[in-house]
Order: sequence, then structure tokens, then C-alpha cells
Amino acid sequence: MNHQLILALLFVSLIPFPSHGVRSGVYKKYKKGKSIFDDITTGGVISGIYEKEKNRKAILYDTTGNTTTLFSYKDGLLGDWDGIEQYGIWVYYSDEGYQGLNVTAAIGEGLQFQPTHPVRSVRYVGNSRDQTLPAAVLYAGTWFTGEEYIIELGEEDGLVVIPNFRGFGTKAKSLIIVGSEWTFFGGENLVSDDSVVFPCNCLRPTHFTVTDDQDIYSAAFFPDLEQTNFTGLGSAVLGCKTPMQAYCGQIPEDYKPQVHCPIVTTSDYQYCN
Repeated sequence: MNHQLILALLFVSLIPFPSHGVRSGVYKKYKKGKSIFDDITTGGVISGIYEKEKNRKAILYDTTGNTTTLFSYKDGLLGDWDGIEQYGIWVYYSDEGYQGLNVTAAIGEGLQFQPTHPVRSVRYVGNSRDQTLPAAVLYAGTWFTGEEYIIELGEEDGLVVIPNFRGFGTKAKSLIIVGSEWTFFGGENLVSDDSVVFPCNCLRPTHFTVTDDQDIYSAAFFPDLEQTNFTGLGSAVLGCKTPMQAYCGQIPEDYKPQVHCPIVTTSDYQYCN
């Protein structure tokens, strides 16, 4: 089969702790144009300008009404937090070092909620240039804990292939996808270890939100990959329809976005009825 494969110029990093938040690599310049979600909903033009204060922040309110505003990663938080207001996609951990038995992940613009557990570390999830652009974040532990491996893309042309995750994917225990559908394969180079094409896993965004400027961004949360019957994340292709037809001989099922609770948590507390 002759397929045009574009090895994306990625913003990829394996981030050990405590040296968190450092990303290396190079971007392919992306074009301003239609959103990848224009086919499923209205609005959503990708912005070519990133405004940190506008595009992503998490505001933590303590019990006295004082606030702490975060724009990226923060470890070693102290105090009792009575409420959170966030813009973007964030994960909140009950322990330092992006660990804890209690974890909450949320997506939303101006989303306000009260945490049900202590918050000692926080990190942003998604594309660092613009939350509407595609990203995939793999985590060493369940519930988005521990080390992370980040794939960031622009608005690429052609078929974007991630041939491997440098050995991290087969060990990953959880995953968050952002801004696009992804097709994942159990082995590297879109095959399994015995060089037989591996069944595709088409993952689609399940959570959507809209900014005041009508930009749309999305995510899907997979806190425990073992519960999704994945055998590993060896490689990936951006999108579902083309890679599934080309490499698995399958056509993905029709998909209509549905409303999901913007907050997922280890807690038994139900934020949404």
C-alpha cells in the first residue's frame, strides 16, 4: 500500500519529576483555518495567537477567600482549598509530585467546583500553544499520575503518524487525548510485536467546551487503560477513519458527540446528576 506518511514534527517530551513542565522539540508551523470540529458542530476557528491568561488558568480559592492562580504545573501546594475556577483542561492531585489516591480531572471555561480532596499538585493538560490543537498525553500511573509523555501537533496536512512513544507507551497506565480523534496500535510502527497488523483502537473526544470566542476544544479521559482492554500504546495515527480503513480494514462506527460531566474523579462524589 502506498500511503503518504508524514512523520510529524512533534513537541514531545518524557518529563521526569521534579523537573516538570520542560518540553523540548520543534513544531511544524500550523495554519490558521477551520477547526477540526467544524464537521460535527458549529464555530471553532483555531486561533494563531496564544494568550496564556485567557487560554488556560486555574484559580484556587482558599477558605479565607484568597486566590492562587496557576498557568501550568505547580507542585507542593499548601493550604485548604475551598473552590476552583478553571479555563482549559487540568488535573488536581491529593499528594505532591503529581501523585495521590485522590485525583480530579476537569475540562471547562470558567468551570467552578469544590474539590472533594486536598490539592497538593496541579498540572495543565493539552497543547501548550492552543487548547484547540491536538495532543495526546500518556501517564506512567493510573489516574494521570507520575511521569508523562506529551505529543503535541499543529494543524497538519496528510496522514500524521506517531511511529512509537520511545518505549513509554507500552508502560503507560492512563491517557488523555485532546483536540482530535486518535487511532492507537499495540505495537510500534502500527503493527504488533510479531509484525502482524494490530487491531485498531479508535479513541474519540467525549468532553467538549466552548470559549467566549466560540473556539471549541475537547478531550477524552482514560484513567485506567487496563479497563479499556488496551494491550499497550505502541504507535498512533491522528484521526480514525483513514487509518482504520488503511491499516485495519475497518470503518469506524458513526459517532455523535454527547454531553458528559466535565469533571472525572476518583471520589464517589457525583458532580453531575
